[in-house]
Amino acid sequence: MIRSQFLALFSCLLLFVASPVSGSVTVSSGTGSAVSSVDRMATFDSMTFFGSHDVGSYTEGGLYIQTPSSWQNFPLLGGGIWYPNAGYNGGNSFEENLALIGNTDGARMFGVEFYAINAGPAAWDTFIWETYRDGSLTDSGTFVATVVDETVIGFADAAGIDELRVGFFNSTSGFVNPIGIDNLRVQNTAIPEPSSLLVVIGLAAGACCRRRAR
Repeated sequence: MIRSQFLALFSCLLLFVASPVSGSVTVSSGTGSAVSSVDRMATFDSMTFFGSHDVGSYTEGGLYIQTPSSWQNFPLLGGGIWYPNAGYNGGNSFEENLALIGNTDGARMFGVEFYAINAGPAAWDTFIWETYRDGSLTDSGTFVATVVDETVIGFADAAGIDELRVGFFNSTSGFVNPIGIDNLRVQNTAIPEPSSLLVVIGLAAGACCRRRAR
Protein backbone atom coordinates (compact mmCIF):
# COMPACT_ATOMS: atom_id res chain seq x y z
CA MET A 1 0.00 0.00 0.00
CA ILE A 2 2.88 2.32 0.89
CA ARG A 3 4.54 1.43 -2.45
CA SER A 4 1.39 2.43 -4.32
CA GLN A 5 1.27 5.73 -2.47
CA PHE A 6 4.95 6.33 -3.33
CA LEU A 7 4.35 5.69 -7.02
CA ALA A 8 1.40 8.06 -6.99
CA LEU A 9 3.48 10.72 -5.22
CA PHE A 10 6.36 10.21 -7.72
CA SER A 11 3.92 10.70 -10.61
CA CYS A 12 2.79 13.97 -9.03
CA LEU A 13 6.40 15.09 -8.59
CA LEU A 14 7.11 14.36 -12.26
CA LEU A 15 4.04 16.37 -13.26
CA PHE A 16 5.14 19.46 -11.34
CA VAL A 17 8.81 19.19 -12.31
CA ALA A 18 7.96 18.71 -15.98
CA SER A 19 5.55 21.66 -15.95
CA PRO A 20 7.41 24.57 -14.29
CA VAL A 21 5.94 28.03 -14.13
CA SER A 22 7.96 29.94 -16.69
CA GLY A 23 6.72 33.42 -15.88
CA SER A 24 5.41 34.01 -19.41
CA VAL A 25 1.94 35.43 -19.90
CA THR A 26 -0.99 33.07 -20.38
CA VAL A 27 -3.99 34.54 -22.21
CA SER A 28 -7.37 32.99 -21.45
CA SER A 29 -11.09 33.63 -21.67
CA GLY A 30 -13.86 33.29 -19.13
CA THR A 31 -14.42 34.50 -15.59
CA GLY A 32 -11.94 32.91 -13.19
CA SER A 33 -9.59 31.78 -15.94
CA ALA A 34 -6.78 34.13 -14.85
CA VAL A 35 -7.94 35.53 -11.50
CA SER A 36 -8.74 33.05 -8.73
CA SER A 37 -8.73 35.62 -5.93
CA VAL A 38 -9.90 39.18 -6.58
CA ASP A 39 -7.75 41.69 -4.70
CA ARG A 40 -8.83 44.85 -6.52
CA MET A 41 -11.71 45.69 -8.84
CA ALA A 42 -13.04 48.56 -10.94
CA THR A 43 -16.65 48.58 -12.18
CA PHE A 44 -16.76 52.04 -13.90
CA ASP A 45 -20.35 52.53 -12.73
CA SER A 46 -19.81 56.28 -12.41
CA MET A 47 -19.07 56.69 -16.14
CA THR A 48 -22.68 57.41 -16.98
CA PHE A 49 -22.48 60.37 -19.38
CA PHE A 50 -20.12 61.90 -21.92
CA GLY A 51 -17.19 63.79 -20.46
CA SER A 52 -17.85 62.77 -16.85
CA HIS A 53 -14.24 61.56 -16.54
CA ASP A 54 -10.83 62.07 -18.10
CA VAL A 55 -9.68 58.56 -19.00
CA GLY A 56 -6.12 59.87 -19.19
CA SER A 57 -6.02 60.03 -15.39
CA TYR A 58 -8.76 57.61 -14.28
CA THR A 59 -8.33 55.56 -11.10
CA GLU A 60 -10.72 53.33 -9.18
CA GLY A 61 -10.39 50.74 -6.45
CA GLY A 62 -6.62 51.06 -6.19
CA LEU A 63 -6.22 50.59 -9.96
CA TYR A 64 -5.41 52.96 -12.79
CA ILE A 65 -7.05 52.45 -16.18
CA GLN A 66 -5.77 55.21 -18.42
CA THR A 67 -4.73 56.38 -21.84
CA PRO A 68 -1.35 58.10 -22.35
CA SER A 69 -3.18 61.14 -23.74
CA SER A 70 -6.04 63.05 -22.15
CA TRP A 71 -9.40 61.92 -23.52
CA GLN A 72 -12.96 62.32 -22.30
CA ASN A 73 -14.93 59.17 -21.66
CA PHE A 74 -17.73 58.15 -24.03
CA PRO A 75 -20.95 56.52 -22.65
CA LEU A 76 -20.58 53.29 -24.62
CA LEU A 77 -23.67 51.02 -24.49
CA GLY A 78 -25.44 53.49 -22.23
CA GLY A 79 -22.51 54.12 -19.89
CA GLY A 80 -20.90 52.34 -16.97
CA ILE A 81 -18.02 51.21 -19.20
CA TRP A 82 -14.47 52.57 -19.50
CA TYR A 83 -14.20 53.85 -23.07
CA PRO A 84 -12.28 56.87 -24.41
CA ASN A 85 -13.76 59.23 -26.99
CA ALA A 86 -10.84 58.59 -29.34
CA GLY A 87 -9.98 56.34 -32.26
CA TYR A 88 -12.01 58.11 -34.91
CA ASN A 89 -10.97 61.55 -33.65
CA GLY A 90 -7.32 61.48 -34.64
CA GLY A 91 -6.14 58.97 -32.06
CA ASN A 92 -4.84 56.47 -34.58
CA SER A 93 -1.66 55.35 -32.87
CA PHE A 94 -0.67 52.81 -30.24
CA GLU A 95 0.67 55.58 -28.03
CA GLU A 96 -2.70 57.32 -27.92
CA ASN A 97 -5.12 54.41 -27.84
CA LEU A 98 -3.77 51.47 -25.87
CA ALA A 99 -5.39 51.25 -22.45
CA LEU A 100 -2.87 51.16 -19.59
CA ILE A 101 -3.82 49.01 -16.58
CA GLY A 102 -1.95 48.74 -13.28
CA ASN A 103 -2.01 49.21 -9.51
CA THR A 104 -1.83 52.81 -8.29
CA ASP A 105 0.72 51.78 -5.64
CA GLY A 106 2.90 49.93 -8.13
CA ALA A 107 2.14 46.47 -6.75
CA ARG A 108 2.70 43.51 -9.06
CA MET A 109 -0.30 41.97 -10.80
CA PHE A 110 -0.35 38.19 -11.20
CA GLY A 111 -3.76 37.95 -12.84
CA VAL A 112 -5.97 40.41 -14.74
CA GLU A 113 -9.48 39.87 -16.14
CA PHE A 114 -12.03 42.20 -17.70
CA TYR A 115 -14.96 42.34 -20.08
CA ALA A 116 -13.47 43.43 -23.43
CA ILE A 117 -15.76 45.37 -25.78
CA ASN A 118 -14.95 46.18 -29.39
CA ALA A 119 -17.04 49.17 -30.41
CA GLY A 120 -15.44 49.54 -33.83
CA PRO A 121 -16.56 48.03 -37.15
CA ALA A 122 -15.48 44.57 -38.30
CA ALA A 123 -12.30 46.06 -39.78
CA TRP A 124 -10.90 46.46 -36.25
CA ASP A 125 -10.19 42.76 -36.26
CA THR A 126 -7.15 42.30 -34.05
CA PHE A 127 -6.68 42.48 -30.29
CA ILE A 128 -3.21 43.60 -29.19
CA TRP A 129 -1.68 43.29 -25.72
CA GLU A 130 1.63 44.09 -24.05
CA THR A 131 2.93 43.46 -20.52
CA TYR A 132 5.60 45.42 -18.65
CA ARG A 133 7.73 44.82 -15.56
CA ASP A 134 10.05 47.47 -14.12
CA GLY A 135 9.43 49.62 -17.19
CA SER A 136 10.52 46.96 -19.69
CA LEU A 137 8.38 45.01 -22.15
CA THR A 138 8.13 41.39 -20.95
CA ASP A 139 5.63 39.88 -23.38
CA SER A 140 3.20 40.83 -26.13
CA GLY A 141 0.83 39.29 -28.62
CA THR A 142 -2.19 39.63 -30.87
CA PHE A 143 -5.19 37.51 -31.70
CA VAL A 144 -8.12 37.79 -34.09
CA ALA A 145 -11.12 39.43 -32.47
CA THR A 146 -13.50 40.64 -35.16
CA VAL A 147 -16.41 40.93 -32.73
CA VAL A 148 -15.70 41.09 -29.02
CA ASP A 149 -18.74 42.13 -27.03
CA GLU A 150 -18.84 41.58 -23.27
CA THR A 151 -16.27 38.78 -23.51
CA VAL A 152 -14.04 38.14 -20.48
CA ILE A 153 -10.35 38.08 -21.40
CA GLY A 154 -7.70 37.10 -18.84
CA PHE A 155 -3.94 37.50 -18.50
CA ALA A 156 -1.85 35.60 -15.96
CA ASP A 157 1.88 35.75 -15.22
CA ALA A 158 3.47 33.83 -12.34
CA ALA A 159 6.34 36.34 -12.21
CA GLY A 160 3.95 39.29 -11.99
CA ILE A 161 3.63 42.39 -14.16
CA ASP A 162 3.49 46.10 -13.40
CA GLU A 163 1.35 47.15 -16.35
CA LEU A 164 -0.91 45.64 -19.00
CA ARG A 165 -1.63 47.51 -22.23
CA VAL A 166 -4.53 46.48 -24.49
CA GLY A 167 -6.42 47.69 -27.55
CA PHE A 168 -7.79 46.87 -31.00
CA PHE A 169 -6.32 47.66 -34.37
CA ASN A 170 -7.09 47.28 -38.06
CA SER A 171 -4.71 44.66 -39.47
CA THR A 172 -5.01 46.19 -42.97
CA SER A 173 -4.48 49.87 -42.22
CA GLY A 174 -2.61 49.53 -38.93
CA PHE A 175 -4.86 52.12 -37.28
CA VAL A 176 -5.79 51.58 -33.64
CA ASN A 177 -9.20 51.80 -31.97
CA PRO A 178 -9.67 52.08 -28.22
CA ILE A 179 -11.08 49.20 -26.24
CA GLY A 180 -14.12 49.22 -23.99
CA ILE A 181 -13.46 47.72 -20.54
CA ASP A 182 -15.89 46.70 -17.81
CA ASN A 183 -15.62 44.91 -14.46
CA LEU A 184 -11.83 44.89 -14.24
CA ARG A 185 -10.55 42.33 -11.70
CA VAL A 186 -6.94 42.07 -10.54
CA GLN A 187 -5.11 39.48 -8.45
CA ASN A 188 -2.05 40.78 -6.58
CA THR A 189 -1.40 37.50 -4.75
CA ALA A 190 1.45 35.49 -6.22
CA ILE A 191 0.76 32.10 -7.76
CA PRO A 192 2.67 29.38 -5.83
CA GLU A 193 5.88 28.33 -7.56
CA PRO A 194 6.43 24.61 -8.30
CA SER A 195 9.03 24.35 -5.50
CA SER A 196 6.45 25.51 -2.97
CA LEU A 197 3.97 22.99 -4.28
CA LEU A 198 6.54 20.21 -4.00
CA VAL A 199 7.15 21.07 -0.35
CA VAL A 200 3.43 20.92 0.37
CA ILE A 201 3.10 17.58 -1.42
CA GLY A 202 6.14 16.17 0.39
CA LEU A 203 4.80 17.18 3.81
CA ALA A 204 1.39 15.72 3.06
CA ALA A 205 2.86 12.49 1.73
CA GLY A 206 5.14 12.14 4.76
CA ALA A 207 2.24 12.56 7.14
CA CYS A 208 0.22 10.00 5.19
CA CYS A 209 3.06 7.45 5.26
CA ARG A 210 3.55 7.90 9.01
CA ARG A 211 -0.14 7.27 9.64
CA ARG A 212 -0.02 4.11 7.49
CA ALA A 213 3.10 2.78 9.26
CA ARG A 214 1.49 2.93 12.70
